[in-house]
Amino acid sequence: MQQPSWNFEQDPTDERMDETSFNLKDMGLSANARHKRWVQLMEENKGKIDLERAHAFLADHVDSTSGKTGPSERTLCGHIDASPRGSGSWQPPFGIAGAVQNKATDAALAAKMTFTAAAGHACGQDFIVADHLKAHPEFGWELPLLHDMKAQGWTTIAAH
Repeated sequence: MQQPSWNFEQDPTDERMDETSFNLKDMGLSANARHKRWVQLMEENKGKIDLERAHAFLADHVDSTSGKTGPSERTLCGHIDASPRGSGSWQPPFGIAGAVQNKATDAALAAKMTFTAAAGHACGQDFIVADHLKAHPEFGWELPLLHDMKAQGWTTIAAH
C-alpha cells in the first residue's frame, strides 16, 4: 500500500516524478525527513488522533533522520532558523522559512466549518530577527521588511 503524501508525490512509478529532480531517497532533505516522521506518528497513533495530538504533532521536534530531539529543518515544527545545517534545496541554506502557519480540525469542528490555528512555531518558540541575523548576517538585506515572529497560542476560527 502506498503511504499518503503531505507535501509531495511519493509514488516513484508515477509519471509526475519525471517532471522533477527531487530525490525521494535523500533522507537528509527536510521534506523527506518530515514525511517519514508524519508516517511514524500516524502509525503510532492510529485511531487515537484528536485535536490535542494534532497540535502536538505540529509542534514535534523529533528528527527522523538522526533520531535526536531538537528543533531543525527536519522536524515537523520546521525550524530552518535553528538548524545546524540549513535547508538549501529550494532556497539559501539558512533562509527565512519554516512551518509557521498551523491549522488543525476534527470532525466535530469541521461539521461547523471551524478549525484551530496557531501563528508562529507550533511549539511556542519565537523567531527573533536579531538572533538570526547575528548567526547569519548574509540575510541583513531583508531588513527592514524582516520582523520578529512571536509564536501565538492555538485559537479557534469559526465561520459565521
